[in-house]
Amino acid sequence: MSEQACTDVGGRYEGDNVLCADFICDDAGACCDLQFGTCTLMFADECTALYEEFRGDDTACEPDACPPVGACCLGDFCNVFTEQYCSDVAGCYQGDGTMCNGVMCVDCNMNGVEDSCETMPTYNPLLSGDRDTCAQALPITNNVMYDGTTVGASSDTVLLCGPFASYFDVYYAYIPRSTGYAFLSVQDFGPETFAISVHSDCPASEGNRIACSATSPQGLGFNVVKGTEYIIRIAALGLDAGQYVLTLTGPAALTNDVDDNADGQPDECECRADVTGDGIVDSLDFAQAMNQQGSCPPNDCPSDVNQDGTVDTQDLMLISENWGPRPFLGPLALATAPVTGKGPNAGASLRDQETQR
Repeated sequence: MSEQACTDVGGRYEGDNVLCADFICDDAGACCDLQFGTCTLMFADECTALYEEFRGDDTACEPDACPPVGACCLGDFCNVFTEQYCSDVAGCYQGDGTMCNGVMCVDCNMNGVEDSCETMPTYNPLLSGDRDTCAQALPITNNVMYDGTTVGASSDTVLLCGPFASYFDVYYAYIPRSTGYAFLSVQDFGPETFAISVHSDCPASEGNRIACSATSPQGLGFNVVKGTEYIIRIAALGLDAGQYVLTLTGPAALTNDVDDNADGQPDECECRADVTGDGIVDSLDFAQAMNQQGSCPPNDCPSDVNQDGTVDTQDLMLISENWGPRPFLGPLALATAPVTGKGPNAGASLRDQETQR
């Protein structure tokens, strides 16, 4: 038939002088739009030419033929896409079936990344466990009992802790949320005694060792710096191997360096001088910092405004300089602003420094 007649009955014209005896017609099938999740009956070559997904000959556009869609936040803008397309355009997918009229997309720092995705933890320390090599070490956090064993472990390296050598080792990592002091304890079930050592890098060696102890269960304490990765090595003394429970006391783990206090908001959108977190810097913040003067506790310490590990007059001065409603103030300014010293901004208030930028 003619091209027009073929088109009129919903067919696909294969070309002038092409005989049916010489041509095998493909069957149409479901063609999925991977951006919006819609489905159209189409031939395979037509579907793929549109960079869409063909589900096969004779497939139907049933309700679940194509990927589901949901709200996708692109900064503070929302549209409904498939999860794959949302990921491809660096959006934040809110879940299958979610609609934009029920979702609030927040991008407080206006960097094009929705806050809930930007602050999402990059790992779950509650799921961490012992690993046989240093390079495989998974981060742990505080106040969690981690069951482990060196039975069946290989020897990644042989190290001395004092006069004691240890062979069959396992590893953990630790990235503290704040600067402070951490303490590792290993409860063994006997008769093995375990050596614990902390290292600055892999592979673990005596050259990069920060501290060690071969007197479990007393444990091992060491100073930590916010955002620094520490490698933890555990091995029974000599050629022994056994089970143990590892516990860390100290700052919680940093699971996302954009949101170091894990409150779901990028740190640069927060005013750390607002110690109480009520949106205004006032006498309540000053009083709380006054009452917490001294070394910070090992966990979160809101009164340590400049995050130097101590609540002191510098923190009180920062609170005073930011008095009043403070909806936005970057933590970098708070952490690095000079109170006294040399340079063009010496003695300038934080408010003045922000204006000069």
